[in-house]
Formats: sequence, structure tokens, C-alpha cells
Amino acid sequence: MVQYRILNRITLITVVLAQVLLLGRIKSTQIPQAEPSTPLTEHASVGSLPLPVQYAFSRDLGFDDPVYHFNQRGKTFEANNPKSGLSAKLDNTGLLVHLGDHTWSVALSAWGRGNTMQHLPTLTSSEVDANRLTYQRGTLSEWFLNGPLGLQQGWHLTEPPTGSPDQPVTLALTLAGDLRAVIRPDKRSLALVDRA
Repeated sequence: MVQYRILNRITLITVVLAQVLLLGRIKSTQIPQAEPSTPLTEHASVGSLPLPVQYAFSRDLGFDDPVYHFNQRGKTFEANNPKSGLSAKLDNTGLLVHLGDHTWSVALSAWGRGNTMQHLPTLTSSEVDANRLTYQRGTLSEWFLNGPLGLQQGWHLTEPPTGSPDQPVTLALTLAGDLRAVIRPDKRSLALVDRA
């Protein structure tokens, strides 16, 4: 297993997992006006919108479409993403993604400040709201959001971990599987590719 660290001074750190896929085109409509109108001929691509707006579309579409909802099986949660062809299993130890015959896993293994790492806070609860799953660990929450743009993973800290305040917050991730995560040029998302 390989361990990576994500450093960031902000309290909300987002890593987007799986393939980021575009939603396609928004269809044009006629806008009613007092004068006779003509149909709009230009199409706006969702992919041309700012990334946070794209993710808001994906979040809302995933919430409204049960195919993106999380299902609980005992202590495990499962999700499918038909747009990217992946299926995922999640529990309090991490995420396991299946993409065809390939697998990839990621687990939050420690947190801290700079190079001073500590054990994760104890899991206190898990909550599902349609296409969103949240694990609460004291002041650290880990969330997963499933929608047409892919499966997203992120963390929210209501308080930083103990340590020197002049050091960045560090989240240590353990990665495994026969797929490799490649950071996309936007530096906000990952693509899973074959190691070969």
C-alpha cells in the first residue's frame, strides 16, 4: 500500500474520486416575451460552467435520481455510478471502487499538522441522505457524494487537529488496488487509470 498526504491550510478539503464526466448539453428553450420570440440556437455546455456549479448540478441530479443513492447493507454502504461505470463499497475503514475487473481503494489513515500525525477520532455516526454519505468523527467529517460527474469524497473540519498552528492541516490517505489515481490538470479531481 502507498500512503499519500494532502496538505492544505483551509478547513474544507475536497478530493474528487473516479472519472469526472461531463453531463452533456443543456437543451435550449423558448423564452416567453411580449414580442414574438424565436428559439435560442446556442447551447451552453455544462462543462463550460465553473467547476463548483458543475458539481452543484451533479449533486442535485444525483439526489433526484435513485440510481445514484447509497444503499446500506449491514455496516457497509454501496453506490453505483452508471455514468462512469463504477460501483463502490464504503465502510468506516474506507472506500473500495470497482471499475470493470479493476479495483482501487482509498482510506483516511491519519490526520495532523505538518508531519505530526495522530490517530483519527473515533467514528461517532454515519448518515445517508439519498446520494450523500457522511461519517462523523468528532470534529472531522468525511463525506461522499454520488452524481453524474462521479463519486466525490471530501472532508470538513470544524476544528483543526492539535499541533502547531503555523503548520498546514495534513490528511494521510492510504491507496491500494490495480488502478492508479492521476491528478487531472484542474488539480481538483482524479482519474482512475490502469497501472499498465
